[in-house]
Amino acid sequence: MRRWEDCWPSYLPRDIESRSVGFHEILSDLARKSPNATALISDEAGSISYQELDERSSLFADSLSINWT
Repeated sequence: MRRWEDCWPSYLPRDIESRSVGFHEILSDLARKSPNATALISDEAGSISYQELDERSSLFADSLSINWT
């Protein structure tokens, strides 16, 4: 038994199920839920929303796949 289990609250599960997701899925989720929220801030480029970041990263990914086919 691990030491932390001795003081773990009985009402909380000891194991948590998680699903494996890629960064692109997380970004798309955030873009859908909060499209205008700030995703990145840069001194050079200013700020960018989750929607804009998702759109730009999709374009970038598409351009990579075009060059490989």
